Amino acid sequence: MIVEDMQEALWSLSDQRRSAAEGFIGELHTDGWLAQHALRIVLALLAMSDAETNRYVRTCAVLKLYASLRAGRPVDLPLPELAQAPVPEAVSLEIPAIDFTSRAGGGTSTPAKGGAANAKGPGKGAKDSAAGAVPTLTDAVSLLVRSYSEPIPAVQAPPSPTEGEEGPSREELLATEWSMSLAAAFEGERCKLVRRLTALARYGCGMISELKRQAERLQSELDNMLGEHMRKESESISALASVMRKAAEAGDMLVHSLTLENEVLVVDESLLLVPPTPPPPLPPVIQPAEVDKFTIVQLASLGARLKQIAAATDLLPSSVLAATLEQLSVGAFDVEEPPLPAAWWPLGAPEYAKIAAAFAAGEPPLVAWPEFVAALAPVSPPSKEALLATLEKAARSAGRVELLGEESPSDVAVEGEAPPPEDDVPGESAGAEAAGEQDQPAAARVPTRLLLDRDQYDETRLWFEDEFAPAEGTYPVGDALKATLWDLFADPSGTLDVARLLLYFCNEASKAFVVVGFLRPPAAGVDSSSLSKAELYAVLHRDMPVPAAGVAPATYTDPFSAPAIDRLWQELQLGEDELVAHAHMARHPFGRAMLNACKAYLPKEVYAMVGAMHARAQNALKM
Repeated sequence: MIVEDMQEALWSLSDQRRSAAEGFIGELHTDGWLAQHALRIVLALLAMSDAETNRYVRTCAVLKLYASLRAGRPVDLPLPELAQAPVPEAVSLEIPAIDFTSRAGGGTSTPAKGGAANAKGPGKGAKDSAAGAVPTLTDAVSLLVRSYSEPIPAVQAPPSPTEGEEGPSREELLATEWSMSLAAAFEGERCKLVRRLTALARYGCGMISELKRQAERLQSELDNMLGEHMRKESESISALASVMRKAAEAGDMLVHSLTLENEVLVVDESLLLVPPTPPPPLPPVIQPAEVDKFTIVQLASLGARLKQIAAATDLLPSSVLAATLEQLSVGAFDVEEPPLPAAWWPLGAPEYAKIAAAFAAGEPPLVAWPEFVAALAPVSPPSKEALLATLEKAARSAGRVELLGEESPSDVAVEGEAPPPEDDVPGESAGAEAAGEQDQPAAARVPTRLLLDRDQYDETRLWFEDEFAPAEGTYPVGDALKATLWDLFADPSGTLDVARLLLYFCNEASKAFVVVGFLRPPAAGVDSSSLSKAELYAVLHRDMPVPAAGVAPATYTDPFSAPAIDRLWQELQLGEDELVAHAHMARHPFGRAMLNACKAYLPKEVYAMVGAMHARAQNALKM
């Protein structure tokens, strides 16, 4: 019953609006706007008629002056007087009104309750209400025409002289001739005036008739628009009642807000009456695959596999690396996420062996898998300034302020407070190695490590993070690479050595000097990038296998052995505790030979190698 009552109320409102609209349409022929337009047309045409009569009178005056001048004396022919048409104050012009009350059956204007009404247009028996404007115009023009209908006086030629009489003089003949010409000209101008006045009357009647037709067409179009509007409104009311009736019968709540705006039923989907089902989670953003370069996911998968093969070391045989790449390329054709880029798939075992040999060193040839991963990473090698900035941020995150030349808060004695016991000194776990080696000579001190836990690592901003500006909706390459490096370089204890990470991204030996030299607390007058014997030994043996416990390293096969470093100190005339800088070492022939023999810090352009292989093979790899 509630739905039926609502429908009846809506239909009642619709009927009221329809009645108001019909009243507006019915007032079009009674409000006087049509008669005012017709009056403006009549007045304009009468003004043009007066202008024609004025032109006729003045033209006749000019012609008479001209004829008098040619005749040599005034021509005796009266001029027409100026006549003016009467100016009406009002005219009437009406169109047949639509009888909305007598409508029955189908029609143009549709009532709200589904009924119909037909607009009965002006039929043949409708009274022509335009007679008021047209007769006013025609009567005024007829009056002007009648004002100039008097015949023009005829000019008689002088009679022929009889015998013995003196004939007319030459002047009289000339005057008579121009009088006759002037009378003919007056008659011609009067005929022109009549034709022009008739044309104006005909044109004015046509304009009034067109105005009447346009008013009738406007009334008919408004009636049609009203009927179409009421039809749509009736359908919308029926649709609204049907939706509500079905929901009430089914006992369901309306999902969306329903609004009746004019004749349109609006379903507002933004306004929910029932809580919607939660949308499915957005799919993760995936880095687009490249033809010749590793994505972060591919790099993480390859690095994890190599780390698992190498177990607890950073080295693995070059043959194992080549075999691993070949094995991954075999299964890369029919998987959803291939482990290798598409350009690496067609490479054979010889090409993979060449790639592995470029990273191999020693006998048997061993490859540092972290260096291979660093060469595949989509980042530029860090500069010396970037290395120092990263190390300083890492030192502050780890609390190793002694590496920055600052005093640790635990080393500052507070007056009146006893020093804490040695077992409870803050920062002991972070700087134990450095604190235990302060009393050792610089040459014998082994480089310490700069360890960070996961929170400290996330807090430290690495050098490549500025290269990848985060953008909404794109794959976060910088963040994903940083997380991948943690997974690959972190120890099982949950810490990561930042110095070790940075050494594998150094593409010059001088940058390695900067990294290892930073791990030594700064001293006055000492270059932070200078190294001791033990530090230089660690830099040159980054990719060398660690000898087993109790086994002395073979000095005869190691170009960077301790005796070789002792000889370098002798050649450079350095004391046992003195440090050597990279520039100082590179200027000496023996030191330069040692640096050239160290292949660990030479840039390996692996992507360029793969591109050169494709260039040499050309279409052979496309088979």
